[in-house]
Amino acid sequence: MTLKSHFSDTIEANSLTSSADRGHISPVIRLIYTSQLVSVGIFRCRPWHDLFHEDGRAKAHMLVFPRTSVYIQHEHQQPLVANPNLIMFYNRDQVYQRRKLSERGDMCEFFVFDEGVIRQAAGRIAPQWTEFERPFPFTHGFSDSQVYLQQRQIVNHILRGAALDEVYIQETLMHILANALDNVGRVDDRRPGKRHPHTRKAHAELVYEAQSMLTTEYRNALSIEKLADSLHVSPYHLCRVFRRETGLTIHRYLNQLRMHSSLERISRPDEEISRVALDLGYASHSHFTQTFNRTFGLTPSALRV
Repeated sequence: MTLKSHFSDTIEANSLTSSADRGHISPVIRLIYTSQLVSVGIFRCRPWHDLFHEDGRAKAHMLVFPRTSVYIQHEHQQPLVANPNLIMFYNRDQVYQRRKLSERGDMCEFFVFDEGVIRQAAGRIAPQWTEFERPFPFTHGFSDSQVYLQQRQIVNHILRGAALDEVYIQETLMHILANALDNVGRVDDRRPGKRHPHTRKAHAELVYEAQSMLTTEYRNALSIEKLADSLHVSPYHLCRVFRRETGLTIHRYLNQLRMHSSLERISRPDEEISRVALDLGYASHSHFTQTFNRTFGLTPSALRV
């Protein structure tokens, strides 16, 4: 069976326009670009659909970039808060479960890579990774803003329906793969290994709960004091553990969530930038624009050109 036939079952492939992202959407799973080296697909499923609750099995080696927030648990692994700050890694035949975190359900883009390409890229980052049976010896990594923007631009380029620039698509996806693996490698090098198992478990659970709250409350006014109080820990302990486990401060994690989520709306020409800024918790249009420019290296208006 070809890769394309794996992603063309009985699921409806309806419109992927801006109106689709606002709620008028049937489940979609579809490849939008295919080649021997890399392929690109889209997945959209609301939490009330039967497909959302079915146990999944990955059909290829792939990176997944979530657009929405959802709980994902790989077989024999701890559950994760998969949101736009995260890149998920799947090996072919990886079994996983999905649980609701947001009313928007599970919306993501997935990027399928030839196994040889993955192993070559991984070997340049961490040679020990090539010794594992599966090409991805990990489940997830953090998505920096440049990588997140690049993958969104690739998808938008494909969905425009104009003549595709094959060199641009394939070369950019190679960079995305390398950067994603590099981010994982930096986190692996930083993780200390001498903590008591109970301490590691407690810290992982604390960060999991904090990420769940940040994911659902990132549009609202937040403070470290409020977050720590809700999690029944001291502000100092929360800040220290969160950074130790994720490599990010809570402020950077929260700001990145807001920025990545803003791309959903900024790309729509009918959205007022000032309204997007206020809805995401920024004090003004100018504050939002400055943060956006600092994060992505371009202004919101430039992204619409």
